[in-house]
Amino acid sequence: MSKFILGYWDVRGFGEAIRYMLEYLEVDYEDRRYVAQGPPPKWEGSTFHPVRDSLGLDFPNVPYVIDGEVRMTQMSAIMKYISRRFNALAPRSEEQTRKCDMLDEVIRDFSIGFYLVCYEYEDFDVKKDKYFKETLPAIATQLERFLADSTWLIGDELTYVDFKACSFLDQILVMEPDCLNQYKTIKAYLKRFFALKAIAAYRNSNKFKKLPIASPFAKWGGQKEA
Repeated sequence: MSKFILGYWDVRGFGEAIRYMLEYLEVDYEDRRYVAQGPPPKWEGSTFHPVRDSLGLDFPNVPYVIDGEVRMTQMSAIMKYISRRFNALAPRSEEQTRKCDMLDEVIRDFSIGFYLVCYEYEDFDVKKDKYFKETLPAIATQLERFLADSTWLIGDELTYVDFKACSFLDQILVMEPDCLNQYKTIKAYLKRFFALKAIAAYRNSNKFKKLPIASPFAKWGGQKEA
C-alpha cells in the first residue's frame, strides 16, 4: 500500500494543523516540504513549481494530499477527508457538524487576518498593533465564552477543528507571546491540546520547526529558527 503523502511549503502555515492530525492518528506519511521562492503568487522559482502540474491534482496548490487514488488540495477539505478516512476526529451528529463547519470559518477568519499582518510591508507596525488590540481580542473574547464549559471546541470530543484552532493560535503566540494571557480558558485549552501524547512527542522531535511560519517573502515569520 502506498504511503500517505502531504505536500506543503517548508513552513508551518496552513500545513501544520494537517501534520498535527497525521501525527496524532499515527499515520505513516511522507512530509513533502517545498522551498518557497518567488515571486508570489506563482512561486516560479520554488521547488513546487516544476512538479505542480504532474501530481494529478485538479486544482494544483499546497497543501495537498495523495492517498492512493485520492489526490486533493485545500486545507479544510483535507482535514475533513483525513477525519473520515481514519474514522476519527470527525463530528458525530448534525449538531456537531454544524458547529465544526461554523468554527472552521471562524478560525479561517482570524488566521487570515494574522497572515495579512505577516506579509504587510508598508504599515507592519500599525497593522500588527490593530490586529492585537482590536481583531484578535474580539475573536478571543467570543472563543473564551464558547469554550467556557467544554474540554474541546464542540464539547468532550476532540475534532479536526481543534487541530486547526490550536495550530493557528500557537503561531500567533510566536509573534506576540502574551496576547492571550487574559484568556484563561483559551490558555488552558491550548495547554491540554499540546499535552496530548502524540502532539507533545512531535513537537519535541526534530520534525517540528517553530519557525518559519510564513514564506521568506513575509515581513515577519519567514525567518528560520536561530
